[in-house]
This record gives sequence, C-alpha cells and structure tokens, in this order.
Amino acid sequence: MMEENKTPYQKHNFLFFGGVQEPSSIDVGGTIAYLDGFGLGSNPLEQARKSEENALHIEDNYLPDREGVHYCDFCAAVITGVEYEVLDSGLERCLQCASSALRTQEQFVALYKKVHQNMEAFFGINLNIPVTVRMVNASKIAKMTGMRLVPSPGFDPRVLGFARRDKNGFSLYIENGSPKIAAVATMAHELTHIWQYVNWNDKLLVRQYGARNQLEIYEGMAKWVEIQYLLYINEIAYAKRQEIITLHRDDEYGRGFIKYRMRYPLTYGTEIGAETPFCNSKAPL
Repeated sequence: MMEENKTPYQKHNFLFFGGVQEPSSIDVGGTIAYLDGFGLGSNPLEQARKSEENALHIEDNYLPDREGVHYCDFCAAVITGVEYEVLDSGLERCLQCASSALRTQEQFVALYKKVHQNMEAFFGINLNIPVTVRMVNASKIAKMTGMRLVPSPGFDPRVLGFARRDKNGFSLYIENGSPKIAAVATMAHELTHIWQYVNWNDKLLVRQYGARNQLEIYEGMAKWVEIQYLLYINEIAYAKRQEIITLHRDDEYGRGFIKYRMRYPLTYGTEIGAETPFCNSKAPL
C-alpha cells in the first residue's frame, strides 16, 4: 500500500513496522497474556487506562447550568467549598487551572509546537504553515473578537484565543495566563481554522451548504476537532464537559458540532484512524 493511502493509525502504530497490519510472526495477544502472568498488568500505564475508563462515567450526570452551583470559567468543572479564586475580571478559576496557568512566551510556544505536532499525527494532516503565536491580555481578546463578558456564578463560555489571517500570514492569539488544558483546547480549535483557511474553497462550500450555514460548517468542525483532540490525549472528563456544554448551545458552535458529531462519531479512546472531517475537504458534511 502506498504511504499516502495509509490511515493515520497505520502510519503511527509501531507494531505495524511500516506495514498496514501486525506481522503474523508476532503474537501480541499471547505476549500480553504472558506478561500478565507475571503481574505486569498492574502497572501505572494499566492504572491510567482504568482511570480513562472510569473518567468516561465521571461526568455522566454533569449539567452546565445548575442553579446555585459555581463552575470554573476555564475548565467548566464544578467548584466546591473555597477551592477557587475570583480574578479581577470577576471570573472564577479552580485551583487546578490556577496552578497550570501559562505565563511566559516560551511556555506558549513550546505548548503550541506540541499541539501542532499532535494534530498532524492524530488526524494525518499537514500543518506546514508558518504561524505567529501572540500572547495578549483578556481585554484585548474581548476587543478583537467583539465579545463582551458578564461574569456569573455559572460557567461563562468565552474566547481564550483566535486565529487571524491577514496580508502578513497567520497569527494565533492566546490569552496570557490561560490554564494549560484550556490553552491546548484553544490551540487545537484555532489550528483547525487555519487548516480550513488553507484547504477549503469557500465558494464551493457556499454552493453546497448556503452562505447562512458557513459559520456552522467552520465552527462545528473546529469544536469537533477540539473535543476529539482532548479525548486523544486522555483529557476525558474535560472533553466530556465541553461536549455536554456544546450540545446545550443554540448557536453556530452547538448546531454545527451536532452535525459533525452525527457524521463523525467521537472516538473515546487513544486509537487513531477513524474517518474525520479532515478526510473530506470538499464536502466535510
């Protein structure tokens, strides 16, 4: 099989040794059983996998709009007791998000490079596109996106970053002090937009889906990729909260995501290779 015809899973599964399936000379199942016989199944990696399975059910009863409940405005987790801080902007941030806040340009660039690399590996795409990463404050993000934030005890969804295309190329704006996982989700979302800008033909999409549906086509895919990326890196609970919140949204993000979710079921696991919207640049839905 030609390299370009392999699925992302076939390209990155080291047990395929460059082929399209495991060699018949290797008994993977037998090897696992042999190692289990020595008690090697109860190791940190196995425990992590069990934690992943448990995480699938952690947020089963999650509701994003419970009366009288406080939510972290960055990860949307329920805040209990006094385990949170109130920022000058009025936003509420849990201690976990506070402890992982990114402060320096170097931290942002290093994280961006990791997300960029993972996006290419997970989705089998080429993102060989020069992008300038810019750190800006929350007020500038709000001003540049035209979004006004009114803090409340509940979860206040807002933009932590955005991608911009102009005569100088592509730029990725990220809010300074963003928690690591929120920054990762934003980067995956916005890198999807940059891929769309390069690979999609807007005139063709307008003919297929209509001009009024363009935002749903763009934002629905970006939200799908954001959540699927989080699932791939085992941020299951965070991904599920974002999925539930998005399903409750009656806007381009919510309506678009529902359509992509129906067309491309999310993969709740670490194996890659299922069909994604990236496979259908001319007709993503």
